[in-house]
Amino acid sequence: MKKELYLFVVSLLFFICVCLFYFIGWRAHIVLTDSMRPTIPEGALVITKPIESQHLIENKIIVFYYKPLHTYVMHRVSGQMYSVEERTISIQTKGDANKVKDPITISWKDVKGEYVIHIPVVGYVLKWIKTYIWVVGLLWFILYFRRLCTYMIILTVCLFPMEGHANFKKTYHAACYVTTGSGFFFYYLLNSTDTKQLSNPQVNISTGQNDTLTIDVGTVFGVVNFQTTIPNAFTITNKTKSLSTLNLSVQNVDKPPLSLVGINYIINVPHSATIQSNQIFSVPLQINFLPLLTIPGVYRGMILISDPGNGLSFQIPIVVRIQLI
Repeated sequence: MKKELYLFVVSLLFFICVCLFYFIGWRAHIVLTDSMRPTIPEGALVITKPIESQHLIENKIIVFYYKPLHTYVMHRVSGQMYSVEERTISIQTKGDANKVKDPITISWKDVKGEYVIHIPVVGYVLKWIKTYIWVVGLLWFILYFRRLCTYMIILTVCLFPMEGHANFKKTYHAACYVTTGSGFFFYYLLNSTDTKQLSNPQVNISTGQNDTLTIDVGTVFGVVNFQTTIPNAFTITNKTKSLSTLNLSVQNVDKPPLSLVGINYIINVPHSATIQSNQIFSVPLQINFLPLLTIPGVYRGMILISDPGNGLSFQIPIVVRIQLI
């Protein structure tokens, strides 16, 4: 009986402390990427607190909301710009492991907190607990059947973290995942277009956006389409504040068993794309092959887009079906 009472009191006190922690504006975040290494490793649990003064955040690590990606970012403040006329403050940030500053500036209203301390690996553990919370709850239920402390502990565990990658809900009882802005989509936006397949005018060649973008060229007939250009297959938007040069190529993934060539022989893309800040580059597909050297069937591959300057790359799935007649 004494042991049960002790567990109940401990779990109740722990639950109360967590509620107070959130009530005063402190937050717990799980870092999902490594652009703040070595200061903050990936998978760490980071504790943040409200910022008291907007004039004293130079070189501090902050969490801010990035609207275009609907995500929260944790980076270090590298500079502040004041506008006396508009009475505003613009903040420039940068990841400790990134070579360049973030391609955005944020306003004070987007800042949600400043870094206090982090605990390595704990973020991974809490993410696993959240993913398999039903297993944890079942084990506790079996070990401490019908004991109130079980429900207290399970309820507390549910506070860390919420479901959803890089999501945050502003409540007094929820933690969040944060990204540290080193991914491809932090700098570029990939988008589909309304360009139709050559063989089916009712179906678009590209669908999706960013990590869901796919390219389906449809059926290409060797006699008719062996030298064809498909304009505006998909687009790339440069979200940075400077000129960017990307390298593009097509890589083979799968081909018919008897074919001696892959999709990189059938379809070509521009070798490079130079894009001004906030401008859109339309990517065409060039179909150019010899029908006699190509076996009918389904060819699959990847369009590889790389940014050597920032060390970023991304692959877009592409498929084409070949018929000779």
